[in-house]
Amino acid sequence: MGVGIVSEIKFNVQKMSKQQKPYTVTQLVYFTEGGAKKTENCFSDCDFASVLKELAPGDKINAKYTKNGDFFNLVGVELVEKGNGVAPTLNVGGGATGGTTSGTKGGGSYQKDPETQMMIIRQNALTNAVHFVTSTGVFETLRKGKETPPFDFVADLIIATATKFEGYTSGKVQEKSLTEAVGSVTHSSDIPDPA
Repeated sequence: MGVGIVSEIKFNVQKMSKQQKPYTVTQLVYFTEGGAKKTENCFSDCDFASVLKELAPGDKINAKYTKNGDFFNLVGVELVEKGNGVAPTLNVGGGATGGTTSGTKGGGSYQKDPETQMMIIRQNALTNAVHFVTSTGVFETLRKGKETPPFDFVADLIIATATKFEGYTSGKVQEKSLTEAVGSVTHSSDIPDPA
């Protein structure tokens, strides 16, 4: 068994066998409590595939291995504790930073990295702003029977929306000031005519 913090989970990773036949795996990358980085390739029909689908960076897991000759094969993964969405990274001292706080074993430790957390918050805010602004209801309101709004207008609206989402999520903007600013794009007169 091995406790670790998930760094990355990739689905549908294409691999090539020694016989040059393609196959697909889910790739689990995690750091052990000792600071070692492990990468495991798992088939989509493995016994713990449903657990892999629920994992995110920063989650604490318990990886179960069985010995097969000279090798150890991953045979199970349990989610021990949901993380904070921050992927751990290896630091110079051999430990890992990011992810959830954990006890140390062999000098490795997991700590929150504020810069990484802000990058994740910003990326999440941008993704959600794109989905929001381009959703059918919002985009149709922007058009109001006109042609599609200019690209720069839509891009600026997405960035402004993402900035508001980021401010709220990070706690830098209070909910009251966020909702007061929403009225700025609710009138059709605010929407420019297409060029």
